[in-house]
Amino acid sequence: MSKGSWDLYWLIKDFCNINALKFETEYRFHVERKWRADFAIPEMMVLIEYQGGVFMNKSGHSNIKGQTRDQEKMNQAQILGWKVLQYSAKNYTQLTEDLKKLL
Repeated sequence: MSKGSWDLYWLIKDFCNINALKFETEYRFHVERKWRADFAIPEMMVLIEYQGGVFMNKSGHSNIKGQTRDQEKMNQAQILGWKVLQYSAKNYTQLTEDLKKLL
């Protein structure tokens, strides 16, 4: 995990501990596809993605093909009833406030 992913991990862990919730990393949310979300809080039906790779050259997330795959994945998650939260190194500190709004 990248530094930003670890920062997000600890925010999620603290939020879940305070609210007696469980979370998972690399959560497989789709039965037919092998799609995984970086983090999930299944009881809240929340998937959390850290978009660190979009800022790197040669990242699979930074080209149009990779972005389209990510969009398909997130659209399908929402169709399945998941709330999808996405963060980067610039806005991940907003996570706790966003999760509180979903309680």
